[in-house]
Amino acid sequence: MRFRLSCLSIILFSIYTTHTSAQRVINYNTIAAPTSPAESEALANIFTRRNPQNDFFYNDVRNDVSIEKILAKASGSPYVNEKFKPCRIVYKNEETGFAYYRFNAHNNEIELKEHAAAEKIFSLNIDPNIAIKDLENNELILLKRVLDSKSKVSNSYVNLLLTSNTINLYRRTYIKFSEGTEATSSMVIATNDKFTPYQDYFIETENTKALHLVKSNKKSLYEIFPDLKGSIKSMIKEQSLNLKKEEDLVTLIEGISKLIAYKNV
Repeated sequence: MRFRLSCLSIILFSIYTTHTSAQRVINYNTIAAPTSPAESEALANIFTRRNPQNDFFYNDVRNDVSIEKILAKASGSPYVNEKFKPCRIVYKNEETGFAYYRFNAHNNEIELKEHAAAEKIFSLNIDPNIAIKDLENNELILLKRVLDSKSKVSNSYVNLLLTSNTINLYRRTYIKFSEGTEATSSMVIATNDKFTPYQDYFIETENTKALHLVKSNKKSLYEIFPDLKGSIKSMIKEQSLNLKKEEDLVTLIEGISKLIAYKNV
C-alpha cells in the first residue's frame, strides 16, 4: 500500500552510502500544493532516517554487549506497542496521510513504516507541528514541552486524553532500563536486565509554556487550582474518585474544566 498525503506524495529512496542523506522526490497532486516554502519543507521531512547506533539505548544501558543480546535476555520491552499500528499523520491539526507506527518510550521516539509489510523504518521528525493519530484507539500523540517532578523541562511525546476550552489532559508513558545482576555467590540471586514502563499525567491550561505534572493526590491539584480547592475536594468525595485511576482523573479534570468555564462566563 502506497503512503499518500492529501497534499502530496513522498517517494523515499534508499541510502546508497552511509554519508548520503535520504533523498525525496515530491510529486504534487492536482488537489492542492503546500501554500508556503516552510510548509513544503515540513511535509517533505515528516520521515527522517533512523540512526541504528542510537537504537533503543543511551548512557543508562551498558555498552559491553550488543543490542540484540540485551533485547533477547531482558524482560519487558522499550516499546509501548511492539507491533506497528495503523495511524494518520497530523500536520498543523489537519489529518494527512496514513502510515504505521510504534512508540519507543525508552528513547522517546516514534518509528514509522509506509505500510505494514515494509522493511525500512523511519523516525518521525521531531517537530511540534507533527502528530500521530492512533487509528485503533483514536488517541492523538503529540510532542510537548513538559515540566516534570524535578522542575526539569523536556520535549516528550504525550497522549491527549481530554481536550476542552480551558484544560487539556495528557498521559506520558516512559520506559526505564535497569541492568541485571550476576550471581556472585550462592547467597545472591541473579536478575535479568529489565525494561519497566511508567506513566504520569500532565495538564495544559491557557498560556502555559510547559505542561504541568499532575500527581495522583489532591494536594497536587490544590496547588494548581488554589481557588477551586473546596470544589475539587467535594467532587472527589461525592463521586468517590481515585486519582490513581486514569478514568477517575479524566472525570475530575473534566469537572474542573466545567467549573473554570462557568466562572469565566
